[in-house]
Amino acid sequence: MASAESFKTNEYLSGTGLNFIRAADAYALGYTGAGITLGMIDTSVRGDHPELAGKVVMMALPFDTTTGQTYVPNWAYDTHGSHVAGIMAALRNGVGMHGVAFDANLVSAVILGTASGSNENLVPPDLLSLFAAHPEIRVINNSWGSDFYPSLDPLKDIPADVISGQDGEIRALRKLSDDYGKVIVFAAGNNSMIAPNVEGMMPRYAPDLTGWISVVSLNTAGITTATDGTRTIGPSGVSYFSNLGSKAYLWTVAAPGSNIISLNATTNGYMQKSGTSMAAPYVSGTVGLVAQAFPWMTGKQLADAVLTTADSTFIAPTHLVQYTSDDGRNPNKVIITVIDHSVPTPNDVTIKQWIEQVYQGTTADALKALVDQGKKAVNDLTKEDVFGQGLLDAGKAVRGIARLDANRMSASDVVALPELAPGNYALETFNTKGYVAEFSNDITQRQWNDAYHHASFLAGADATALRGKDVGLRKTGAGLLVLSGVNSYSGATVVDGGSLAVSKRADGSGGVLQNSDVLVRQGGVLLGDGAIQKRAVNSGTVAPGYRGLTLTVNDYTQTGQGTLQIGFNSRDQYSVLSANSANLDGALRFSPSPGFYAEKYSININSVQATSSTGAFNSVGVNSSSPTLNFSVASSNGLGAASLGQQRVSSAYSRYADSTTTSRVGRALYQMAGQATGDMQNLFQALDWSDASGSDIAPAMEQLSPNSYDAVARAGLEAQRQLNLLMVRRFLGANGQQGASGTGVSSSAAADRQAWALPFSSYSNMNANGGSAGFSASGAGSALGVDRLWESGLTAGFDLVLAGRRTDIHSAAEARAETQAASVGGHARFKPRWWDGAYAVGMARVGFEDVQMQRAVNFNGYARNHNSKWTGLTADTLVGGGKNWDWATAWGGVEAGPLAWLEYSLSSRPGFTEGGSGASALRVDAATYNNLSSVLGAHANLARTLDNGTTLTWDTLAGWRHDRLDGTFSSSASFKGYSPDFESRSDMQGRDAMLVHSSVRASHISGFFAQVDLGSEFFRPQSSSCFGSFSFGLEF
Repeated sequence: MASAESFKTNEYLSGTGLNFIRAADAYALGYTGAGITLGMIDTSVRGDHPELAGKVVMMALPFDTTTGQTYVPNWAYDTHGSHVAGIMAALRNGVGMHGVAFDANLVSAVILGTASGSNENLVPPDLLSLFAAHPEIRVINNSWGSDFYPSLDPLKDIPADVISGQDGEIRALRKLSDDYGKVIVFAAGNNSMIAPNVEGMMPRYAPDLTGWISVVSLNTAGITTATDGTRTIGPSGVSYFSNLGSKAYLWTVAAPGSNIISLNATTNGYMQKSGTSMAAPYVSGTVGLVAQAFPWMTGKQLADAVLTTADSTFIAPTHLVQYTSDDGRNPNKVIITVIDHSVPTPNDVTIKQWIEQVYQGTTADALKALVDQGKKAVNDLTKEDVFGQGLLDAGKAVRGIARLDANRMSASDVVALPELAPGNYALETFNTKGYVAEFSNDITQRQWNDAYHHASFLAGADATALRGKDVGLRKTGAGLLVLSGVNSYSGATVVDGGSLAVSKRADGSGGVLQNSDVLVRQGGVLLGDGAIQKRAVNSGTVAPGYRGLTLTVNDYTQTGQGTLQIGFNSRDQYSVLSANSANLDGALRFSPSPGFYAEKYSININSVQATSSTGAFNSVGVNSSSPTLNFSVASSNGLGAASLGQQRVSSAYSRYADSTTTSRVGRALYQMAGQATGDMQNLFQALDWSDASGSDIAPAMEQLSPNSYDAVARAGLEAQRQLNLLMVRRFLGANGQQGASGTGVSSSAAADRQAWALPFSSYSNMNANGGSAGFSASGAGSALGVDRLWESGLTAGFDLVLAGRRTDIHSAAEARAETQAASVGGHARFKPRWWDGAYAVGMARVGFEDVQMQRAVNFNGYARNHNSKWTGLTADTLVGGGKNWDWATAWGGVEAGPLAWLEYSLSSRPGFTEGGSGASALRVDAATYNNLSSVLGAHANLARTLDNGTTLTWDTLAGWRHDRLDGTFSSSASFKGYSPDFESRSDMQGRDAMLVHSSVRASHISGFFAQVDLGSEFFRPQSSSCFGSFSFGLEF
């Protein structure tokens, strides 16, 4: 994974605030917004800006009442939304700047526009329907707001009144947060007030809005960073215009908002803007990164990850110097905020000195003049009142929550845990929904504090239930949550479902629960190599080990329903529960880890290492997921010490066989297990730890078998038979020279020699079945020949055939063979006139095949590729005959009659050893394959001579083929370097098939002829074939 420094390019640094929020730390962990869609409500977004190419998947526009039509953006002044969008998600493309979640997409709802930048005369889209229809949108940015500040006016700071006075947009956002789990991010406002406007203040009046965040703007030019990362904020470190976080500290965070470079919708370039509007999208983009890291989190938890990880370790200024302005340019009031009573309330002289330290030139002069005019305000706030939870830290947020906060919980989070002690416990529940996640931050707690809440709620159910409670953590749902920080929260840790690990970080640090009792319930699993410094009560499963082997617990109690699961491996390592005191009951189970276990493997284990121990396990056994290995407990003292052993039975592999082939491979594997070294141990590990049901064993053994070589041989013999049929048709009475066949040309006029060329192509297929590999083979080639006809009725000739073929093997293994073949042969037909249409034929051919084959073995993580190359011999013979009757019709000469032949084909392969690394390479023995078949059928021929002397001939042959041999092919092999042989068995499904072959031939009086042939084989179970050719030649 790339380092954080590698992301700090000029494009990154041009993003103004990215380095400040430590975004590169998040990128280095792999979180860039990929797969995330961010929502926003703003002015129009220019989707054709190069930095937003392909990102704006939807933009919902308002209705413009002045035109009676959908609002049309005017990029001369609709620039705000594009600037905000760029901060959130502009592309990382090496140009300009990029956004926080640069791989994320955007959905925008437009509620603001026109030259005023307001919602005047605009009817907004239905926000609730729009965003509710997009569950992939986890956060909605809102860089807009009103000038209403109810929290600053006691007469207006009334929850019921504020809630009832909400406009439609806020009502929709409340529902989206409450009912749909969206995080709602609001800019705090730009009026230099001590608190956010009403939009950012909503959780004060509706405490259930725990997915709501308000954002204060920082001026990073007024902040310095020490070499150790500590930030020091000066008097100008908060943007002069920014509202602060008073009474909103639980949901407020601060982010850069001054002089931010982002997109310019007018020019499709870049521009600088300032405002809390610019700070909010840094937070929204960060929420997007957190959602990528933890897709299972609720909206509240996504917000918690941002809020609780905000940097609160910075050195705050003693005071802030801000000001307000009527038009955004000309100051009209000086705002001084003293933080944490760190300096006395300033007089005018001190205020002017502070102004001179922060501002220069005309701005300083104007502000000092305002002081002289009494246009000033001095506030005294806490650090939290100003900055809320702290400074946004994206790099830390993607590492999970850092605080369990009772002030952000409800009465429904308080439950009884009678297994630990009487009373109720406050628990934050995390349902990982099948994901694996890690909280590597140190997790603290914060108890309920009345000062953080509106007085109206202090007598409510939440305050009553949570007040005075320590806060803990509850894990539910499938998946794994890892706690790898030094965690100091004091509430209980409960494992109700799935798995929770208390584990050290990858660098060996952390992995501590300092103050939390742990309860593991049935259905829950506790893992880890960390330390639980208080108590652990196990009524579910505790399985020590994660990155390391030892889980340390101060006081361990296992109930009768609990199980201690101890892992061990083939390297004689095992996990350990280390305890100061242990009270034992329930079950002890030993669980072997995947690996190669030699024959008669044994191990002695001391799984519970306790200073003091009471009780004993009532059941000791082995939980193994291996389908082939038998582990057993030889002895046990009931206190955690035991001796274990393992052995394979002779049918360990063959019992899962589904064919003769796989059964033979299985028996060979058993014989080899005791000899396995090197990569053969990896092969056995993959087999021994495949699916526990054993369902993967037979396919794996088929991959290890040589049955692919049977398929290549069968495809080759099929190609030989197809060629034989094409060749024999030339002289079975269908394609003989016309002068000798009684089709309209006199004997004296017939040519007695013929030269010909026969380009052809073929295809054959056989399905895999019962351990027999299937195949699909396609090929092409060309046959060249010469024939001569004697007056005696004898036709004889020679031929040369060159062909190529590709064979894809259908089996559990992936294999492909490329074949180049050549053969020479002779052929003859004897059809004397005195036989009255009867004839005899014969043919013989010998040749060779060069074959190159690639074979892949891939099962349960064991993947190897092997290659082989060999030259084999081929031979074919055919004898047959038939009889034709001919007669004349108005359409031409007709010839038809029965025919039959007997055909023998042979293919031989030498022995060889496969290439390629890995123990699955085979040493394949030499083999010979053959086929003997008979064909009984008939053909019909129609020939017509045209006026120009051209003769057109149509011919069809149909016959029934019967294989005289049983069709079983076998290849004997062994693994390279190992002695046990095993043999594949590939059976032909059915020994009968129907042949159909048709041709059309044109013969010119000049002696030139051309012919097209098509043929196929039908009715053979599990297989099919077809072939065709175009031939031409010259009779002379």
